[in-house]
Formats: sequence, structure tokens, C-alpha cells
Amino acid sequence: MFGSVGLYLLCAVLFLLLVYSRALLYRSWWFHPDGRVEVAKRLAEFRLKGYWMAVSEAGALPFYSGWNAVDTWGLNDPWIVRHGVVTQEYLDRYRPHVIMFHAYFSPVAPASSERRASRDPHILRWEQMLDTLMQYAERRGYILAAVYGETPYDTHYYYVRPDFPDAAAIVQRIRSTRYIWYQTGHPCINYALLEPKAPPKEP
Repeated sequence: MFGSVGLYLLCAVLFLLLVYSRALLYRSWWFHPDGRVEVAKRLAEFRLKGYWMAVSEAGALPFYSGWNAVDTWGLNDPWIVRHGVVTQEYLDRYRPHVIMFHAYFSPVAPASSERRASRDPHILRWEQMLDTLMQYAERRGYILAAVYGETPYDTHYYYVRPDFPDAAAIVQRIRSTRYIWYQTGHPCINYALLEPKAPPKEP
């Protein structure tokens, strides 16, 4: 009997040590402010308007803003789970007032050829989702409110639909956020407000 109890105690201690070691390893992710939370808190002012957002990471933004949300990656959306990927036609059902997605490019830095050429199905599906969201926003005249990132190669895009009464106010709320990158705690640059780099001239 004592041997069984001792074994259980040993397993419990080892489990707690594992949890503690992982907490030390990832503590920077747990304790830094998150710019997405700050944007969401600003958008919460409009929570009673019935507005919709489409987001690639349906967590902090819908939760803290109180908005309706389409999870474009599909973890919380049965239609996308069933069809495998979000489409522009599906987005048209909701005509989201805000579109947000996590990208690996910016207006001043194009997507890497390595990601585009990847054979990883997860990466390919993510890139397909980003293409759909960006094309949807740009073809319908959305305002590019912000592209926040610590570097231009890992960013959060925010588009705002221009044709509803609070559009200008929401753009202003997003652009005036002190945006902190969730992994490092460092302040971000809004790359949407920078001039894109000109392509190199031919010799």
C-alpha cells in the first residue's frame, strides 16, 4: 500500500516540476501585455451595435470586445470545419466590420518565398486563408487601419469596412492603440502608415 502511495506522490511531484519548468520557459508569453487585448477593449465601446469581426485567431479580440465573430481558421466555425477553408462568399454572409489576421509579411516586406513554397499543409492552408482575407478586404474597399508588428515579417493586420457610421471612429481607436507584441512585450510599429519599399531598379 505504501509503495503505491509513494509512486503516486512521485508522479505528482514530477508532474508539478514539469509544469513549473514549462512556466519558466514560456513565462514571457504569459505575462506580457497583448496588443490584441488593448484593441479589443477599445472596440468594446461598440459592443451593443451588433457588429461582426472576422479574425484568424478567435480568442482575445471577440472575448474582450464582446463583438460577434467569424473564426476564419475554423476552430469554432462548423461551416469552415466542414469545407476546410474560409471563402469570400462565406464572408459575404456576415460582411464583417473589422477583419484581423496574423500574417508573416507587411506593406514594407513581402511574404517569404520559403513560406509560399512550403509543403507543410498547415502553412499552406494558413497562407490560403490570408490570401482570401486580404483579397476580400481590398476588393471591397476596406480601410487598412493598421499592420502592427515588432518586425515587418510577423504582423497583425486590421481592416475596417468603410460604409458604416462608426468606421472612422473604429479606425482611430485601432490606430491610437499602444500595441505591444504578445511574445516579447516590445512596442510595435504600424507598418500600414509607412511607405512601402520601392522595388530595386533594373541595372
